[in-house]
Amino acid sequence: MVLISKKNGKSTNMDSVNNIICREYTRKDFDQVDVVNSATLRVSFSYLFNIYHKKHPDLFLVAEDSLENKIVAFILVDINGGEVKKNSALVYAIGVLEDYRRQGIGKLLINKLIDNLKKHPKVKEIYLHVQESNKDAYKFYKKLNFKFVKTINHFYSWGENADQLSLKL
Repeated sequence: MVLISKKNGKSTNMDSVNNIICREYTRKDFDQVDVVNSATLRVSFSYLFNIYHKKHPDLFLVAEDSLENKIVAFILVDINGGEVKKNSALVYAIGVLEDYRRQGIGKLLINKLIDNLKKHPKVKEIYLHVQESNKDAYKFYKKLNFKFVKTINHFYSWGENADQLSLKL
């Protein structure tokens, strides 16, 4: 467990930021992660929580405010999921509550994911999809060195296109 103090913003290790602890999801987190999912994403991924927790517990991560005992963010990942290259990881969902954005929590989750993927040596790349209209998310992933792969027309159920991005490990 790693903490970064809200007072000085200095990191004591790579698993936390601003009193936010990054850790693996547990079943007791279900309700809180569902709240974050509902508040941050247009699609519910709750039907996948326990499935992916069983498949790859080290790739379903949550960020918890240690002062509030509250889940404020999550990332849900599968290996060889969806229509991506073999030996890759697919980020199905990442969400950070609005009051906790722009504090390094998304970066914390991605970095912890990358670290955990080292336990899966066959995985050589991470893929994710970003709504074309979500310019902030696109900029965020670009800062983390994700590269544009392609646009997928009508990717989302409401008809919006998605840009597929990838990061080589």
